[in-house]
Amino acid sequence: MSRKRLNVTDADVERWIRQGFGQGEGGEYLPWAKVRDVPSIGRSSRLACLRSGRTHHFYSDVEVGHFLLADFRINVQEIREQVALLPREETIEIADDLGIPHPRFPGTTTPTVLTSDLLVSTTSNGAQSEFVLSVKRLSAIHPDAKGLRRTLQKLTLERTYWQRRKVPWYLVTEAQYDPIVIRNLGLLRPARQHWTSEERCLAARDLAAWAMSPTGRRRTLRQCLSHAEQGDDLAYQDFGLAVWKHWLPLNLSVPLRWDAPLILREVPR
Repeated sequence: MSRKRLNVTDADVERWIRQGFGQGEGGEYLPWAKVRDVPSIGRSSRLACLRSGRTHHFYSDVEVGHFLLADFRINVQEIREQVALLPREETIEIADDLGIPHPRFPGTTTPTVLTSDLLVSTTSNGAQSEFVLSVKRLSAIHPDAKGLRRTLQKLTLERTYWQRRKVPWYLVTEAQYDPIVIRNLGLLRPARQHWTSEERCLAARDLAAWAMSPTGRRRTLRQCLSHAEQGDDLAYQDFGLAVWKHWLPLNLSVPLRWDAPLILREVPR
């Protein structure tokens, strides 16, 4: 699919569906659209998933923020972006039932394939579940926002689709997260190749244990990395890995600075 593609037909849509866009799981998942396909109001970006290695495509910083929060959760198994709401006939039926015009490709009579921003799969005590995040900027749902009525109609179609499947659906904005937490998660996100490296995981565990010891507590980030004795770049990756693996309970709501004491969260005993 290309953003230069005009005059989209039903045959085009059916071909994209057959090709698996917006469908699949794990490393085989294909988002319905990629950042090269759709013009973005915000900053488009790509992030490699630490779990699967698949490259995720995002259209705004708000989407990235919610992806980072979801990815950081211990019980998350998979995150899929731009999930197609299929079959298309169902969303057309929902629109008819609700008296809402179904979205169409610009300049055509071809109904679009609706999508959800993030579908998050989790597991808890052996039970698997899912929830959906529809990500919007606050400005897009402000009472004075241009096109608000149409935005709310589309959200209603999406919510109804997931309600039929008994999958929790949430409308989220930048108001649902602390920007300091998001910045810290982004700064500390380890390299993909370190996520499953036994050597790096051992080093990260050792670093976390020292930082939580009476000797290491309240030391600065610079002192913590110096303790690792293996070059700042690699030690910084190990530090980030320890945080992302939840081995080091860093208080992420505190800005991260080289020469400020590390603040740890109290962990329930």
